[in-house]
Amino acid sequence: MRLENVTVVTAKEVKGDAVLHKNEVWTFHATGGTRRVYVNGDKTRVLKVPVSLSDYEHNRNEDESWNEMNEEQRKEFAECKLLTNGWLEMEYLSTLNDPTTFDLWSHIELTAEQIAFASSCRNEVGFDKEGNLKCFDYDEYRKY
Repeated sequence: MRLENVTVVTAKEVKGDAVLHKNEVWTFHATGGTRRVYVNGDKTRVLKVPVSLSDYEHNRNEDESWNEMNEEQRKEFAECKLLTNGWLEMEYLSTLNDPTTFDLWSHIELTAEQIAFASSCRNEVGFDKEGNLKCFDYDEYRKY
């Protein structure tokens, strides 16, 4: 994919902690060492926005990983797509530590297999709308 005008967003540049994408306001959700994460209004998608030009590599790696997976492997990972501006649009997952969705998943006891899977993803996992546990930071998953 050819990128056009790779865009990064730093904390100083964000006014009101939101970005505009597809004519929709996406609000700040979380941050990591290399990316800021924004969620759309109905919590179905997130955007991973690099905080520097060199951090774009993380988005590209996740996109490449997704494209290399077969259908069976994709069942364990949040669906994603690299955008032409360098941002990564990804399926929203309710994380295990998200207080806004805690009531949805707090009654579920993870199996040993799920705990091992979560550990292999550095606990960067969450539940999709159907209650499936998936990894959302699989750039890191490739390294372990």
